[in-house]
Amino acid sequence: PVEKEKRPLPGALTAIIAPELTKEALWNAMKNRHTYATTGVRIYIDFQLNQFIMGSEIPFTQDRNIHLMVHGTAPIKNVDIIRDGVDVFSIPGNGKWDMELDWSEIQKEQRANYYYIRILQEDNNMAWASPIWVG
Repeated sequence: PVEKEKRPLPGALTAIIAPELTKEALWNAMKNRHTYATTGVRIYIDFQLNQFIMGSEIPFTQDRNIHLMVHGTAPIKNVDIIRDGVDVFSIPGNGKWDMELDWSEIQKEQRANYYYIRILQEDNNMAWASPIWVG
């Protein structure tokens, strides 16, 4: 039999947003889903909806104001805002490694929604924020 060539598997990273680097703070942040994932590179994401951070559950509000700050490890190719599994806003990168974005919508239908962010860099590495649930 021919041995298969051993190739390293692509890695992944999980980031935890915690107020301090203690065991209790890290466990609380994970329990509250204040996390995001990358394909293995150290992309930084600050994703908020109405000033609540990723992973939060917030009461229904018609006004949805998303703020996003990304510090990439390569030029950003695209940033997508996803609501309930559907891309609702997409913006191409600016050829830089950093991007800041403010986006708003009014949601008149009173039903639960969730939003998350997906970032694609020009080197094909990606990051995804934990959703924020509204309603």
